[in-house]
Amino acid sequence: MAALIKENGKVSESVEYVAKQKGHWIAVPATVGSPTLPPCARIDLFKEHVGLDLTKMYPAGALPDKELADNWTWDAFLSAAEKCFKAGYPFGMPLGTTNDSVN
Repeated sequence: MAALIKENGKVSESVEYVAKQKGHWIAVPATVGSPTLPPCARIDLFKEHVGLDLTKMYPAGALPDKELADNWTWDAFLSAAEKCFKAGYPFGMPLGTTNDSVN
């Protein structure tokens, strides 16, 4: 935490209160409303049934493939979902009013 505070500045007292015990950091704090909720996909199923190479679209340690990323729209999502459903691998996105549904 010392390195993070040095680089980014002091955290609020309320955050420090819940992330420290007996003067020692027990967790790296995150602010409310900032969870890391990345979408997950089966790379193999997308290659086989959708015809989309997700590792080419978002290569590790490199910038996204602009053309592939720009073409990933809600229509493309629906098409991928339909293809995977027909292949016996349904998926979707959550709908609701909770933070984890709308992030």
